[in-house]
Amino acid sequence: MICFICGLNFGNWKALVCHFKIFHSLKSLSTYRCGEGNCKQSFQSLATFKRHIHAKHFPELQLNFQIPEQPCTNSSLPSLNAETINKNNLLTENENAEIPFNFELVSELLYKSAVELVVNLHSNNNFSRVDIVNIQVGIVEKILTPIVSMLKKVVGDEIKEPILLSKFHRVASVIENTFLYCSTEYRLLDWLINNEFLSKINQFTINNEICPVQHIGETIFDEKNTTGALLPLKFQFKKYFEQGILEYFKTHNKLNDGIRATLVDILIAQVLSQQIPMSVSLAESLANQIVAMFKTEVKDTYFMKIGCNKNPKGKLYSKYYNSVRNMKNTGLIPTTIIKNKIINDKTQKNGWFEKEFVSESEIDSILDVLKYNDTTFPELESNWKATVNYRLNDIKNSGSTTDILKNWKQYKVPYGHKLIDIDYNVLFPTNINIYQDFKDKSDKIFKLFDEKIKDLNSRKILDTLKNTNEMNINDNVNNCVLVYLLHALFAPTSRKLTRDEQGKKNLIKYSIKDSQDSFIVFGESVDVMQQHLEQLKSRGDPIQPFILIVGTIFHPKEILVYFDTIMYKVHSILRSIEVCYKIFHLFNLEYPSQSSIVWLFVQKYFFGVTSPYDSPHPKLVQILSELKN
Repeated sequence: MICFICGLNFGNWKALVCHFKIFHSLKSLSTYRCGEGNCKQSFQSLATFKRHIHAKHFPELQLNFQIPEQPCTNSSLPSLNAETINKNNLLTENENAEIPFNFELVSELLYKSAVELVVNLHSNNNFSRVDIVNIQVGIVEKILTPIVSMLKKVVGDEIKEPILLSKFHRVASVIENTFLYCSTEYRLLDWLINNEFLSKINQFTINNEICPVQHIGETIFDEKNTTGALLPLKFQFKKYFEQGILEYFKTHNKLNDGIRATLVDILIAQVLSQQIPMSVSLAESLANQIVAMFKTEVKDTYFMKIGCNKNPKGKLYSKYYNSVRNMKNTGLIPTTIIKNKIINDKTQKNGWFEKEFVSESEIDSILDVLKYNDTTFPELESNWKATVNYRLNDIKNSGSTTDILKNWKQYKVPYGHKLIDIDYNVLFPTNINIYQDFKDKSDKIFKLFDEKIKDLNSRKILDTLKNTNEMNINDNVNNCVLVYLLHALFAPTSRKLTRDEQGKKNLIKYSIKDSQDSFIVFGESVDVMQQHLEQLKSRGDPIQPFILIVGTIFHPKEILVYFDTIMYKVHSILRSIEVCYKIFHLFNLEYPSQSSIVWLFVQKYFFGVTSPYDSPHPKLVQILSELKN
C-alpha cells in the first residue's frame, strides 16, 4: 500500500494509517488520494478511502478494526521507512499479537519529538533563544527530573532483579535527556543539517528584536546587533509546502508563474512580519533553499547578483522593496529621505569596440571609388568586402551614426542592409542566424503564450490567430504575431525619469504598448509612417532602429526597417528583425529602454549571443530555462 504523499510502500493497512497520522498529520476527515497503480481518485475522509482500498485494490484484506481518532504527534519530522517499521514489528496485522518493545526506536522518536518542540518554539515570534533555553531547562528540572526521581524510588523499592533494573535505568536516562539532540545550538543545527532540513547556514545581521531566528556563535545577548539565520523553509511553511506547492511540484515536476508568485508572497510576508531587514545573504539563502527543494527552478528567478555596488535583482528583492514602498506610501512605516546619488555609467553594449582590426593594404584606389564614384551593386559588394577592416576601425573611432553614414554613404542605398551583413559577419563570424531552427523555436514560444499571456488585447490577437484558417496564414503573419506578443510575455519593468516645464520630476512606467511601438509599428501607408516618424522626431528623443509595417498585423503589405533617416525595404518579418539586430550590434547602439528585454530575448534565443554587457533580467532567465527544457 503506497502513501500518496511520500511514495513509501507499506505491507498492511494499519501501518499505512499510522504513517499518515504520525508523519503527515492527517486526520480522519483529511483529504486522501489513492496511490495504487494509475488510480488517482480522491476521498474526503479516511473511511471512504479505506472502503475504496478494500473494494478496488485489496479485497482479500479484512479491514475490520476501528481507526484511532486521537491525534498523533511528530508530524513534521522525517518519516521512518517502511522496512524499518516492519523490521521492528511496531505494527502488525493481528491486533491481539504481542508487540515487542524496541528501546532504540522509541528513544529516537522521543528525541525527535523534542527537536520538533524546540523548532516550533523558534518559529513563534514570542520567544527568543534565551526563552527557549529556559523552557528546555524548566521542563527538565521541574517536570522530567521529579518524575524520574519518583519512578526510581518506586522501582528501587519494588524491583530487585538486576536485568530489569538495568532496563529501567536506561529508560530513565532517556527521559532525563529528552533534549539530547537540541541541548545546545551546535547539536540542534548539526541534527537539522544531518537530516537535510538545512543544507547551508547563511548568516545575516538582525536587530536585537524578537525574531524567529537562531542566534549562532558566542554569547551575544548584550550586543545591539546580533547575527542569525532563518529557520528552514520546511519548518516555517510546512502547511503550504506539503499540502500545496510540494504536491503540485511532485505531479508536474515544475512550478508555474502563479505558484512562484505565491511562494515569494509567503516568504516576504514572513520577513516583513518579523521585521527582518532584507540583505544579500538573506535573499540568497532563501533562493538557495527554494532551488534545493524544487530542482527544476532557476536561482536567478529569485535572486540575481549584479556587480559589487548594485542591488541584486530577482523576485525576492523586488517583492520586498515593492512591499516596503507601498507601506511607506500608506504611512505604515516611516519614510526616510535619501539624497539621490548620480552615477555615470558608460559601459559598452557589446565588446567588439575593444577589438583591433588590421586595415587592408593598398586600398586607396578602392576607397576613392567608394567615396566619389557610383558603381553597380555587385561591384560595390566587392569593394565593400575589400575594405571591411578599415571601415570597422573607422566606425569604432566615429562619434555618432551621423558621422558613420556621412563617411560611408553606401549604407543609405536601397540594398544597404546587405552591406551591413558583410560587416556584421566579419565581426561575429561564429554567431548563429535567426533562421536556424526557427520553426521549432517559434512553436515553443506559442505554447508559452497560451500559458503566460494575460493581457486582454494580446489574448484577442492570439485567439484570432488560432481561429483563422491556416490557408490564410503565411509565415509573415505568424511571425508578425509572434514578435508582437513577445512584448506581452516580457511586460516592461523599466521606467523613465522626465521633467516638466517647471522642473518637476515625473516617473513614467512603460506599458506593453510602449514596448511594442518601440519595436514594430503598423500604418495604412508610407505617408502615415512618415507622419509617425515626424512625431517621434519632435519629441527630441533618439530614434533607435525599429520595424515599420504597411498594413495590419494579419495583413502586412510592406515591411520596412527604419534607421537614422534610412528605410530599408525587406521581404520578410524575420529579415527585418535580423537587419535591426545587426544594426544595433554593428554600430554599438543601445536597445530601446521600452523593449530592451524583448531585444535581449531575440539576441539570446534566436542568435545565441550572450554578452557580459547584457542587463540582467530574472524573467528572461526563467523563460529561457523553460524553453530549453
